This record gives sequence, C-alpha cells and structure tokens, in this order.
Amino acid sequence: ARAISASEIPVISAVGHEPDVTISDFVADVRAATPSNAAEIAVPDSLALRKNLKDYEVRAYSALMSEINLYKKSLKNISEKNVMQSPQNFFSERRLNLDFLSEKLANGTNRSIMKSKERFTKLVASLDAMSPLKVLGRGYSIATDEEGKVVKRVADVVSGDKISLRVEDGNVKCTVD
Repeated sequence: ARAISASEIPVISAVGHEPDVTISDFVADVRAATPSNAAEIAVPDSLALRKNLKDYEVRAYSALMSEINLYKKSLKNISEKNVMQSPQNFFSERRLNLDFLSEKLANGTNRSIMKSKERFTKLVASLDAMSPLKVLGRGYSIATDEEGKVVKRVADVVSGDKISLRVEDGNVKCTVD
C-alpha cells in the first residue's frame, strides 16, 4: 500500500471481482471493478480516440473558418466605406456639409439679431410715446399752485383762482394763483 501511494506512475487497482475490496483499492489512483475493466481504462479504444480527435479537428477548423469569415466580412465592410473608396470625395462632402451648416448658423444668428432689433425698436417707440415730454408736446401741461406743488385734484383749486400759462424751455407751464 505504501509503495502504491508513493508511486509516481499512475496505478489502477483491479484485484478480484466487484464485491472484493483490497487495501490497494484505497491508495491507488483509480479502482477498476475487474482486471478487464482495468485494461479498458489503461488502454482506451483507439477508434474512439481517433473519432474524438477527428471531432476536435472539425470543430477547431469550423471555429477558425468562422473567425476568418468574420474578419473577411469586417474587412470588406471597411473597404466599401466611402472614405476608403475615395478619401478626397469624403472630405469634400464633409467640407460642403460644414459650409452649409456654417451658412445656416450665420442666417439664424442674423434673423435672431433682426428680430431683437425690431422688438427693441417697438419697445423704444412705446416708451417714447409714454414720455411726459411727448404728452406735454401734444398740448397737455402740468398745473402747479403758487408754492410750486402739482395740482392733482379739483379740490386743490379754489373758485376764482387765477390760472397763468407761460412757455419755458419749449414747455408749457400752467400756474394756479
């Protein structure tokens, strides 16, 4: 048992028949049920080995061909791309597209600036129309009493008060005395 355990050569234990158990069965690398079974384990069927090898060869060849075909297809796809067929045309198309987009951006920017200018002009005109100077220019005036306070209500004016109009710096001044 010690010699079998220490052996560097693989050992198959095959003493007796199936119901028999020996000490070598416990220390051997493999236990066979019978000596005939041990021979089958030690020397595999050459036809089965050849068939397995042929199967492995077919699978390896198939996998290799599949990978080669995949690389061929990838290479064909790359070679058919426009940039590979005519690099000059590819870059010319890109340059035209860039010019088109640049012009589109410039036109959009100009339209945006024009709209902003129009809006600004309308707002300035609206603000100018509400200017107190414009109101006075249309014939209105601001009435003040003799102390210079603005007359806001009719109650601020007493019947019989004297109203004076005069022009100062191009503006009409109205004074209640």
